[in-house]
Amino acid sequence: MAEVYRNLSILRFTKDLSFGERKLFDTATVLLVKELSTAKNIDEEAIMSEIQSFFIPPEPEDPENPEDPENADSPES
Repeated sequence: MAEVYRNLSILRFTKDLSFGERKLFDTATVLLVKELSTAKNIDEEAIMSEIQSFFIPPEPEDPENPEDPENADSPES
């Protein structure tokens, strides 16, 4: 379940999940949270917050940022 959750969490940052993917993601989330909550003896809300903190969406790239390695070869204005 953890692998399914991880893979779908990462995929969510690149595209919208299909209905089936979303349903699988929701099921994996519930099962993972319940299992970790029981194993660690911590409430489910705390576990969910901890899990979500691992999957912070990437910051959008700024084409105007000269420190961006992809813009290093571009001539500066």
